Amino acid sequence: MSIQVFCYRLCGCAAAALLAGCSALPFASAQGGLAPDSKPAAKHVRPASCPPCLYVANQNPARVLVFPVGATGDTAPLQDISGSRTDLENPTAVAIDEKSNIYVSDFSANAILEFAAGSTGNVKPKATIAGELTRLAQPAGNALDENDNIYVSNSGGKGSVEVFAAGSKGNVAPMTTISGGKTDLTMAAAGLALDSEDNIYVALSQNYVVKFSAGSHGDVAPTAAIHGKQTLLSRPTAVTLDGNANIYVASFWSHVTVYSAGSNGNVAPVVTIGGSNTRLSGLYGVALDGAGNIYASSQPASSRVGRPGIYEFSNGSNGNVNPTGILSGKKALLTYPSGIAIR
Repeated sequence: MSIQVFCYRLCGCAAAALLAGCSALPFASAQGGLAPDSKPAAKHVRPASCPPCLYVANQNPARVLVFPVGATGDTAPLQDISGSRTDLENPTAVAIDEKSNIYVSDFSANAILEFAAGSTGNVKPKATIAGELTRLAQPAGNALDENDNIYVSNSGGKGSVEVFAAGSKGNVAPMTTISGGKTDLTMAAAGLALDSEDNIYVALSQNYVVKFSAGSHGDVAPTAAIHGKQTLLSRPTAVTLDGNANIYVASFWSHVTVYSAGSNGNVAPVVTIGGSNTRLSGLYGVALDGAGNIYASSQPASSRVGRPGIYEFSNGSNGNVNPTGILSGKKALLTYPSGIAIR
């Protein structure tokens, strides 16, 4: 199998171009897409109707948006972190700690940006991890463990998982790196997730989801790899897990698949949400709420396919089903939604 970096879609890039293959690209073009410098200074207001919150990394214009879980239609966000002071260029993933601080992977800035809980407006990051020592190279996914150590999947370079100690900032080296030919991370690491035991799951764009045991480091082989025709993986971009360690994967080419805990090899999903009724296309994120409802972020290649936004499916959904809700519209500001998180 040839090794290439996942072709993250530029704004306006046709799906056909992805099928043909392309060089390493950011998720969405950030040039000319930053929010205006004239945005008001930061505010710090914790919305009364949130948590639980739905956090969204929007690539272009670069912003992080926060909604109450279950919001549908053209609903304005409760929080909108955007503007030149934020240092956001092309945010691709978000993770939230127990104090509701927001950690953002920025693909183009090669950085992890942390924003204080309740931040909104043109606010400076609370902390930034960036620089040569960090080894960050087009970071695509992120997650936090129970100690707030920060796990990051690099899609650039040779691919890797970098783990930073809680509270890290500046040009700091990771405390752990998973990288090398045995890891399979050279196949363009995308989304990343942890289970309750801190095992690491990484979606790889060449139709793999790999698992590393907690504490893994160096050039180590995955302990499990979901791969093969029966899996229905089609350029997976994001992964998450439920409380029973069932594995939920968003594939760019229009569906969400669910695999039983412990799945390995060429295994069929136990659930597949996809088809014309779902209106899913160009998927970049997947998340679950406390009731087990499934949320997917969608960047359709054409308005004929669907609208950019967050698509919600009820717990137990399977097949070519209608979403129970769609969060989309001018007020929602979801132009190129990417990674999502609920907390």
